[in-house]
Amino acid sequence: LSKVPQALFPAALFALLGRKTFDAGFVATAVRDVLVERKLEKLRESEPALAAYYDAALAHLVDEISSQPPKCWFDARFANLRAGCGLLEEGWEALQPPLLVVAGTADALLRSDVEAARLAARLGGGGGL
Repeated sequence: LSKVPQALFPAALFALLGRKTFDAGFVATAVRDVLVERKLEKLRESEPALAAYYDAALAHLVDEISSQPPKCWFDARFANLRAGCGLLEEGWEALQPPLLVVAGTADALLRSDVEAARLAARLGGGGGL
């Protein structure tokens, strides 16, 4: 994603993540309507001031999860992730503990089956995925 021009970044991000994620607006609405709103109904009757506080906090949360950070934010996060992985991988050859690599299918950023095989080979697990 770091090589994608700013103008195309939202489309590229959706192409990468969109197939395994819900629309942020949908998730925000679900959090508010399904999980929170039912409990707040009773609280509005018994504790209106506390309910108003929660309403304001929830509005802030919905704004946060509904907005997409700018491309530079993702670029910085991915650069930090690559640097951190590089630091960890430097000492892996010295590890000799038993190895179990677990891979899932819900990771939207990384093909877990390929990464699990790479880790198993790198760490000396060899196979059996």
